[in-house]
Amino acid sequence: MGVILPRRFIPGGYPPVTPDICDLPLSRFTTRTKTRTLGAGLFYSCMDWSDDGLHMYMGILTSDQIRNWKSTTTAWDIAALTFVGRFSTGYNDVHGVRVKPDGSEVWANASTGLGNGQTLSYSLGVDYEWTETGPAAPSLIYSFDNATIDFKHLEDLNIKDDGTKIISPGNDAGSFPYQLNMTAWTGSTLAYGTNNKVADCANAFIPPSGSCMYRSSSSKIITKYKFGTPWDLVTLGGTVFDTLDLTSDLTGNIVSIFITEDRLFVVDDGGDPYTISQYNA
Repeated sequence: MGVILPRRFIPGGYPPVTPDICDLPLSRFTTRTKTRTLGAGLFYSCMDWSDDGLHMYMGILTSDQIRNWKSTTTAWDIAALTFVGRFSTGYNDVHGVRVKPDGSEVWANASTGLGNGQTLSYSLGVDYEWTETGPAAPSLIYSFDNATIDFKHLEDLNIKDDGTKIISPGNDAGSFPYQLNMTAWTGSTLAYGTNNKVADCANAFIPPSGSCMYRSSSSKIITKYKFGTPWDLVTLGGTVFDTLDLTSDLTGNIVSIFITEDRLFVVDDGGDPYTISQYNA
């Protein structure tokens, strides 16, 4: 296996030139290499990783928490992660989490039940990690009320690296995606952009290139859709370009996906505690 490259890149950039993972087949993930059980009694709903693969983040339903782990040894390896800490958003359910590429902020989609949905941004006292109290405790920057875009809450949180676009499925019937626009990483400028009803996009993951979207809605199968123009939701088509069936590995349905060039991570709800699985290309 070659060098594991970071997940965030500029297509055609130099150095190095990193392939767009949207152009790579899902069939490269044929063997589950590692599994790890998560905290008992907690309904993990969403996941993000730092660019260097040394930090993992998860949000939880019915617990209002966002948790983080880190490795001091091996990147992109669930077995090497150690729990660092958690903090409470004050909203019962966390549906989406995203850490700013420079590690200075964490963003979340959260709600109280089906209503009172908010897109939240927090500054971090210590880059890439947090604890409940002390110098590493997050501090709220801004809260954007999802009701201003005429539905109860947003779910999986995909933010373009330059911080100008958010694409998230709504909790409406069909889990159709919505796009918000803003000035770079400035929550106070968030405004509704558009929606697209061509595909159910629950458990959606968009890689940094914004060329495609991976999703798995109440199933053990990952499907891939493509954008005509990167990060432009209007151009997301309903044609399935690739699939990966993990039925033989998972006991429950997929609730979160994260993909790099050489790694696939999935969380499934097949028992208590939930399980995260790692696949190496």
